[in-house]
Amino acid sequence: MFILRWSSHADFPDDLYALSSDTFWKECEDVEALIKLLTVASFHLQRDQNTMGDIVKNYGAIFLAFYNHPENALLVQCIENCWHDCEQPLFILALFLHPRHRSTFKKIVDETPLTSLGQLCKFAIFYYTRFINEDIGQLRDEVL
Repeated sequence: MFILRWSSHADFPDDLYALSSDTFWKECEDVEALIKLLTVASFHLQRDQNTMGDIVKNYGAIFLAFYNHPENALLVQCIENCWHDCEQPLFILALFLHPRHRSTFKKIVDETPLTSLGQLCKFAIFYYTRFINEDIGQLRDEVL
């Protein structure tokens, strides 16, 4: 309506003709969806009940949302850099061990060297001996 009403005026700015473009509005919807994802993730990550598994799941959702839009290559690189700086084995183990995220983990098991069952056993043993006790007992069998 704005374009129809004011575009006939001599001093109407050319840049505002973008408002009549379907492409402009489609791109606005795409950006809105990405912002909504970040907002929801931000609210989720501010909860006191968050686990490391929840954090990994939010990281993954944000990454996939940006990854599926090639124009966001710089944002994808930022997320990859942040993930690279994390202690990935601990986060992956937390996702694997959390009962609520079992279905998510089943989708990625054996897809990467970090998510194979053998590697998860090694992570569990490493962190158990590092933080709890040197005696691992049947831990490997329990993880398997």
